[in-house]
Amino acid sequence: MKLLFLLFWDNISSERELMRIVQERLDYLRFLDYGLDDPVPDHSVLSKARAPANPGLAHLRGAKH
Repeated sequence: MKLLFLLFWDNISSERELMRIVQERLDYLRFLDYGLDDPVPDHSVLSKARAPANPGLAHLRGAKH
């Protein structure tokens, strides 16, 4: 959830860009509880987390209420 927050908070355009930035910014590392030598997850981890849990309901994402 913290990675998603950073993605939207700083208006970062992609998961790949976010993971590149995370490795360079000490404030991000501290916020995410990563140490300087800790590996940062691959961008695909975040992409999978953003995917809908039930693909059968994907058509509802664009529906207006």
